[in-house]
Parts: sequence; structure tokens; C-alpha cells
Amino acid sequence: MEHPLRDEILSAPEMHCPYVIHADDAPLCKRGKRSVRVLQWSSPMSSAPTLLQNIIIATNDPKSPMFSQHSGAIDLAATWSFKVALSNVFPDTDEFGEPIKGTRRYKSGKPLHPHGVRMVFAGTVGDWKWHVEAFNLQRWYNKEEVCEECHAKKSQGGPCMHDFVLDAPWTETERSLDEYLAEPRQLDTVSPFCDIEGWHTFNIYQDAVHTDMLGVRPLANGGAMWEIALMGYWGMVPPTGKWKDGMNSILAIAWEDFARWMHVNKKHCNISKFSCNNLSMHVQLDWPELKSKAAACATVTEWLAPIAVTVARRDGTHENRMRSLMLWGLDTLWQEYRNGWQLSDERAALMEEARKAFLLGYHACSKAHHARQSFIYPIIPKHHHFDHLLRRAIRTKLSPSLVWTFSEEDMMKWMSNVTGKAHGLGVMKGPIQRWLVFFCSTAQESLLLDS
Repeated sequence: MEHPLRDEILSAPEMHCPYVIHADDAPLCKRGKRSVRVLQWSSPMSSAPTLLQNIIIATNDPKSPMFSQHSGAIDLAATWSFKVALSNVFPDTDEFGEPIKGTRRYKSGKPLHPHGVRMVFAGTVGDWKWHVEAFNLQRWYNKEEVCEECHAKKSQGGPCMHDFVLDAPWTETERSLDEYLAEPRQLDTVSPFCDIEGWHTFNIYQDAVHTDMLGVRPLANGGAMWEIALMGYWGMVPPTGKWKDGMNSILAIAWEDFARWMHVNKKHCNISKFSCNNLSMHVQLDWPELKSKAAACATVTEWLAPIAVTVARRDGTHENRMRSLMLWGLDTLWQEYRNGWQLSDERAALMEEARKAFLLGYHACSKAHHARQSFIYPIIPKHHHFDHLLRRAIRTKLSPSLVWTFSEEDMMKWMSNVTGKAHGLGVMKGPIQRWLVFFCSTAQESLLLDS
């Protein structure tokens, strides 16, 4: 599927600036469970600081009684803004088609950018939850059919999401845009964003931050660390006493090993310790999942992958080799993410090897534990999304790091610091410190005008 403006962009690439749309929730106050939804846009090609390249479009409170009434209007106004940015001409009508009034009407017909640069929609980024809500997706992680790009489903047989081989049946079940739009049109739930020129279900991008480092990687790290600890790599688990106390003592030694490795390799990580609770092991039948910040999760993989290789060399069982292969694939992907967003043929081939190593290795470990009625290495819908992400990168020669959301999440952290100071009793009066948002917006406008 080609972008509708492809020929125009190729004829004058310097006159077209790509942008992506991102949205996420920021907690509204320290005690409350309410949040502010922040919609922002940014260019994946920009190297400007986060607060200057990520432009806040709108904020609203999803749990407010007013949200359901005005969310559509906010999305409509944002879509209208995107269309204006593409035309590079001040409009003469507003988002509802009404003539613009006031002093703004005198700008109608004048160019937005003095040199004619146009903003071109490249896609949407962010977590899966926002995409489901923004585009009223009918196939997502809580459904039997989990993907809007294909007919992959949870149950075995046919196009199953558990199938990661190159010619998996779901690769032959690509969904068309008309097929996606048929359902929301019937339900009258078509998102205004679908009217942006260049929008397609194929540029609802799977984000490496949420899909990899906050999705499938914590399960791989947690499962591998738990197994290696049980094998006695960091010492034997005490035979008596509570299971959690025994494992915590071994995981504390693993943490010391990790801390030494970070010191030698000059790495930093926000994880303060390893324990059963850190691995989400509240009861013995839980599956291990090492939750942490995105970059910290990748750092753990860097440390753990060579250990898994050492274990496999000591005892070359099928499971040990598959575990080491799985972690090698994850670590290789992390290194490739950071080597630039343009993939050479060699790097694309290496990424394909890493894709197969991780997904097929993880599947083999999951299958072995399933046969023993164990809950380690569950396969979740994000594994299928991750497969799409990697296949797209290999096919297009564009690294997932081109549209990953580290910059957008930095902006969300800033917004969370602002909204978190709002008093719980005054959430409807002042959900954010307006002068700070105004200051940031003014700085952005000044930077754009100067450029």
C-alpha cells in the first residue's frame, strides 16, 4: 500500500515534513484514578529536544462526564488541523464547515509556511489501547481475532497468532481498508482520524517501546531469569522454608551479579533489586514477568543473554539452547534498533535471523512448559503484533526505532509531573497548570517560526 501523496513527496522531498500522531494518558492527581488524555504530534525525522518537537494538540479527561460529548469534536478539530497543515494555506472555514470569524478570517488563503513546506501524515504511534479506542478497532487483544491487518486468531488451527514461521497461514489473510471501514460505518463509529489523507490501517504502527520492551520482552526476561535461578546458576535454592524467601535469596545474588555487570559496562538501570514481587510472582503458579522501564528491560536482556549461552554450553538440552537463542534474538534486535533507522540488506537479514531466533525460540520454550502444565512463557497477542512490527521493518528496510515513542513518552512524563500536582477536588477546574502548557506551546511556535 503506497501513500497517496507518494509521487508528490518524491518529486520534492524537502518540501514535505512527515509527522506521526500519539496519544496517552497522564494521571490527573496523586490520589485519584482519573487521567488526562494528551494528544500530540511530532516528526520522526526531528532531532530537536522533546519539549520542542512534540507539540501538544489537546488534553481532556476521559472519565469526565463531558468527555463523551466532546471527544468527537476534539478529534474532528485535530483532523481539521492536520488537513490545513497539509494544504499549507490558512483556511476560510472551521472544522464544522462554517466560515471563520474574527481576526483569523484575514489570514484566509495566505500560506502557513513562507517557503511552502507541507506537513504529511505518516502514521499513528503509541500503545495498543489508544489505537483500539481512537479507531474503534473490532479486533484486538481481548477478542478472538486479534489483528486488524490480518485474520490471525487466538485458537489453534488456520491463521493462528501462535504461528511465527515465515509462511504462516495468517500472512495470506491480509485485510483491506474497505474491510476495516465496513464495520465502523455500519455502527456509525468511524473515527475522524480516518479522514486524514494518507491514513490506513497499515500505518497504525506497532510501537517497539510498548510491543517489545513493555510487552514481550518482560516475559522473556522474567521466564529466563526464573529458570536460570532454579537451575542453581547463582546458588542452590534452600530446600526448606517458604518458596518465596528461598527464591528471593537467590534473586538477591542475581541482582548483585547484575549490578557488577552494570558497573563494569557503565550501564544504568532504574531497577533497584530482583525479587519474586519484581518478577510478578505473587503466588507460585504465576508466570514470571520482569516489569520495568523500557530501556531498563533491554539492559537486563543484554546482561542475561550471555548467561543463557553459558548455561546452554554447560548443559546443551533443547530447552537451554532455545532459551539462549531466544535471548540472543532479543538482544540483537535491541542493538539493531540503535544502529540507525535505515537498514542495509545485511542488517535486514540479521534482523530476520533475530526475529526467527526470538519468536521461534520463545515458542519452543512455551510449548515445553505447556506440556509440563507450567505457566512460564505465555504467548500473548503482542507476540503477533511484534511479528508484524519486525516483518514490516525487514520488508521496508526501516528500523522500528524510526517511529518508536521514547520522545513521546518523555513528553508524557513531563505532562504527568504537571497533572500529578492537580488537587483531587479541583480536577474539573484545573486539570493542568495552564501557564506551563502555554509557555511550552509558545516556545514551540517561536522555534518553528525561526526555522
